[in-house]
Amino acid sequence: MTKLLILNITRMGDIIQSIPLLKSLKRDIKDISISYAVLDNFKDTLSIIPEVDEVIPLDFSGVVKNIDFHQISEAFNISENLLFFMDKNFQKMINLSFSKLSGYLLFFSGAKDKSGLFYTSKNQFQAIDNWSRYFLSIVDYRDLSPFNLVDIYSKIGGVELHNDFNTKKGGYKNIGFVLGASTYDRRWSCKNFAKLAEALLKDCKDRYIFIFGTKSEIPLEEEFFNFFKGDTSKVKSLIGKTTIPQLFQTIKDNVDILLTNDTGTMHIGWYADKCVLELSLGPALYNNTGPYGSGHFVIQPQIECAPCSYQTKCKDLKCHEIVTPEVVFDVLKYMVGESKLLPDYENILILKSCFDENNFLDYSIISGKNIKDIQNRRVLKKIWIDTLENCLKKDKDCIIDSYDNLGLLLRQIDILDTLFKKGLSIIESGNMAGIEDIIELQFNQEEEIKRIVYSDFYELKPFLKYIEYSKSTLSDNNLLFNLKYLTKFYNDFKIQINLFYRR
Repeated sequence: MTKLLILNITRMGDIIQSIPLLKSLKRDIKDISISYAVLDNFKDTLSIIPEVDEVIPLDFSGVVKNIDFHQISEAFNISENLLFFMDKNFQKMINLSFSKLSGYLLFFSGAKDKSGLFYTSKNQFQAIDNWSRYFLSIVDYRDLSPFNLVDIYSKIGGVELHNDFNTKKGGYKNIGFVLGASTYDRRWSCKNFAKLAEALLKDCKDRYIFIFGTKSEIPLEEEFFNFFKGDTSKVKSLIGKTTIPQLFQTIKDNVDILLTNDTGTMHIGWYADKCVLELSLGPALYNNTGPYGSGHFVIQPQIECAPCSYQTKCKDLKCHEIVTPEVVFDVLKYMVGESKLLPDYENILILKSCFDENNFLDYSIISGKNIKDIQNRRVLKKIWIDTLENCLKKDKDCIIDSYDNLGLLLRQIDILDTLFKKGLSIIESGNMAGIEDIIELQFNQEEEIKRIVYSDFYELKPFLKYIEYSKSTLSDNNLLFNLKYLTKFYNDFKIQINLFYRR
């Protein structure tokens, strides 16, 4: 039997988003036992996932937060029995948590087959596989990521993608509302939810509204009912009244459509095979963490500042104002086929999820005029797939005749390529005289390329980051090997540039 450990010490939503990976592992590997290590306060989430054979709850309450390699033994001694699972002889371990602590856990694991991020004895990030390096590269540029986290998890786990989650269009008699979100800027106002509830109950006398949330969100429940002027007997609030298994079962048994902000409960919605309508507000990025599967809908404001960055502390929330209850009501009717066409709302994009030809999650535009981001994302997806699956090929001449900043960048890469070739020639000759000077010139040239990209080409930054994390896997003492791979990295970068801009 293959004993596999999944390490995911993040939040509920991330755990739910790993379910397609677990399903594929169970389907593709005949005799496999899956253990899943999670933070202790999220262990109940795993009770709704039948593919998990063993739950390993971890308590990090006593561990040093800003831990480094030299503190690791001391930190683990603080948390009694923290590493007991390391002695279970796992053959395979997949780290889905991109944090220092999880990286150290993977480092100390005895598993021979590892995927994901780990820390080296030199206290450096190192991503073992291509898709983990991609994930690291895109962390600070998630607006450029063309992949849903579910698909990234599956690829890190080394499984083929399956489009198993296909939502069937049904009615919308009963609607679930998720009022809360992790941050205020992702949360549609309770006033809007209340106004929408009044319209929905007026539209159908037999309809019920279910409201979901945690105990900490009880103030939102009170705020909702302060604004709500309809029949309160038709609104069933379960805020703070359900465990994770009860929440899952209630949504599965009682809800037709789940209307939600970007939350963990949203992921429970699609996992429960319910149609989800996500309000993608503030820094929420539907393309990364939206509802998984075909047939879900997203409302995305299309204004200059949306989506905003995590660092933004917005006091205006214009993206919230333009998503009115009337717009959401229209989308709900469209979702169930009661209306055949949606108007092109000003500054709003309505999208429907689907799967592309490679079984990656994709989106089609139902309403809205701004399709540039969708087109760019699809081009980036093709480039990244070819890169990460090691099938990136030059199919056209690169743009080297341009004298703008793009031409300058490409010429600088050509200069670096010449320096790499000089270095290879010196090493192969056996006479190492001058190699240190060449390496210094290579380093300076890489810095110049980095300066140009970071100054003028935002969309190329993840590609450069990918090179950076790929370099961390090179040998410490095999210069010939390193130069050959560095040459490949930058030749690929030039192809990536060409494919993105020459369209």
